[in-house]
Parts: sequence; C-alpha cells; structure tokens
Amino acid sequence: MTPAAERRFASLIGALTADAAAMGLHWLYDAARIPEVSGGRPEFQEPRAENYHQGGGYFAHPQLEAGDNSQYGESLLAFVRGINAAGGRLEVRQLQQSFRDAFGPGGRWHGYIDHPTRITLANLLAGENAGREAEAKLLGETSLAPGRQHEVQRIVAPLAKVKSGQALLDAVRAEADAELLDVALAVAKARDEALPLASGAQDEQLPALPSVVATVACDPTAPDLLERVERSLRVTHDDERALVWARFLASALSAALTGAALPDAIEAGLAGEDSVRARVEEALALEEQDPAELAGKLGRACYLRDGLPIVCALASRASSWREAARWNVLAGGDSCGRAIPLGALLGATWGIGGERGLPYDWLARVRNLADKVDACLQLAS
Repeated sequence: MTPAAERRFASLIGALTADAAAMGLHWLYDAARIPEVSGGRPEFQEPRAENYHQGGGYFAHPQLEAGDNSQYGESLLAFVRGINAAGGRLEVRQLQQSFRDAFGPGGRWHGYIDHPTRITLANLLAGENAGREAEAKLLGETSLAPGRQHEVQRIVAPLAKVKSGQALLDAVRAEADAELLDVALAVAKARDEALPLASGAQDEQLPALPSVVATVACDPTAPDLLERVERSLRVTHDDERALVWARFLASALSAALTGAALPDAIEAGLAGEDSVRARVEEALALEEQDPAELAGKLGRACYLRDGLPIVCALASRASSWREAARWNVLAGGDSCGRAIPLGALLGATWGIGGERGLPYDWLARVRNLADKVDACLQLAS
C-alpha cells in the first residue's frame, strides 16, 4: 500500500479496535467503578452484568464477548461495506441497503439497537412499503399480463435497493425490453420517490460518526468531501446539529489523513466548522489530567457536543494510541461512541505499531479480525 492508503487503513482499523477495547465497560457511567472492576486495565473486558448492578450505567451487551465490536463498530463496518459494494463510490441507496443488511431483520448484528438506528430502520421500512404500494397501483393499471408484471418487479426491485435518480432509471433502461420499458421506468421512479435519501433520525448523538469516518477514509481529499459527508450522515442522522459536528470531524480527519499533526488536524476541523470552537477549546484548556475527572467536567453522555470535545482533549494529552484508548475507557459513559473518532484520528496520525501507534497486541484481540481487516483494506486501497 501507499503511505496514504496505510493511513486510511490505520484510521479504519484503529476506530474498530478502540471500539472493541471499550465495549466490555460501555455505558458504565460510574467511572470510579471502572478501575475497581478492571484492575486498571479496562480494555477488552468481558461484558458482565454484575459490573452494573450498583447502578450508574446501562448493561447493553449481554450477547457479546470480549473483543467484539459494539453497535458503533458494526455501523462503521456497514458503511465500509456499502462503499465497497459500490466499487468505492458513495451511493446512498447502497449505504442504506448495507445498513439494513447489518441491523435489519436477519442482519449480521445481534445485539443492542440504539434509538437513531431504530428510527432509521423504521423510516427505511416505511419508504419501502410506500414504494411497493405505488408499484402495485401502477401495475394494476397496466394491460401487461401477470407474468410480464412480475418481470417488471424482477427488474426494478433489486436495482431500487442500490441505485437512485438517473442512475436507477438508466439501469432499468438497460434491462427492460420495449414492451416493459415505460411501466418499468414509472415503477422505478415511484419506488425511488417513496424512499427518502435522508432516511435518518433527528438525533445529535455519537452514532452519527461511523458514517463520517468511512466516508472520509474513502477519499479524504475529495473536493466535495463535506457534501459527501452530509449525504452519508443523513442515511442515519437527518439532523442539522449532528451535521455541524460531522463537518468538524470530517475536516479534522481529512487533515490527519493527509499528514497533519494532531493539533493542526483539530485546528483544521475548527476552521471548517467554527461554530464548535468554543466547546472544543474549553475541553482543550481544562487542567484535569485524570480522564474520569475530565469527562465529569464535559459530560459522559452520548451527545456529540460532549463526546467529540472529550476525544480532542484525550488525544491532545496522550503520548500514544494505547494511552488515549485506555483513557477513553476510564473516562466512562459512552466510551464506544467516542472510540470511533478517537481511534480513527489517532490511527491516521500515528499508524500501527511502533512506540505511539495502534499496538499489535490490541489489534490481535479484536474478534473476527480477518473479515474486518479485509473490508478496511478494500476501502483503503
């Protein structure tokens, strides 16, 4: 791989590793308990209900084992796979289908489903059902024989899952014969209009960020990067507040992936979205060195306005990827949500191995690593 591709890969696999490391103590808000139950090594803990019995948290992952990714990591993988399935292009319909393949009925993911994911799946299902109703009405009004009507459905249904707009109509034209063409185009258009491209929830929480990491890692120097980030973000988060923080992370990660040092990358993010400057600079200026105290000042919850400033503060204070990722778990709260941007930024900055980079012994503890490496390599290469 080229050095640029290596940075993109390190960013993606860094995000997944940091998430897996945090999963065992995810959403334990009583930060004082974390050293007690982990012996000071909080990473890759087995998720145990008894760690949460005294309150101060929510035990969300009884189905998972140490080294598994949380729903945040699975969401990142869904976006990576969606981009890969589109040949490295960012196609919203393909991203939506990949997200459903992960979290929908019969999907890869077997675990906790957060609020924006539930809303996104409901919106996608509602749009798909509306499209099917419009299709049935159009087909019922034609003079086509039942077998030919079925042929229209066979052509349009799989294409409408992965294409939209003119690309969908062009694909239908390439497959439908003259007798079917007008009806097939009308059905395709009706299905496309029924399913919103902005299928996400009105939500300003950390589940918004996996789409940003995948999109930026795909092409960090794209001239339309922020427009691409917005399109992918709205698949799961159709929210202006989330978009502000997504732009900040996108600009910072893009700078890191193109060789900027971490302070310069954060400044690039602030320059791209100045509205978050006060909150990030507040975090950077805090004197607290203990991660639990720092998170206590800023807020451990899932909100972007809390999580991303903590990420900036931890990354700026740490001397290595390992130290920052460990501090993130010790900070408590939504550690998996913060892990995605933290692992991505530090992977882009420090790479894998060496004194500062993602340690190989942590990487080796991620479950089902080979499949995840393959997906990340495909996107990065």
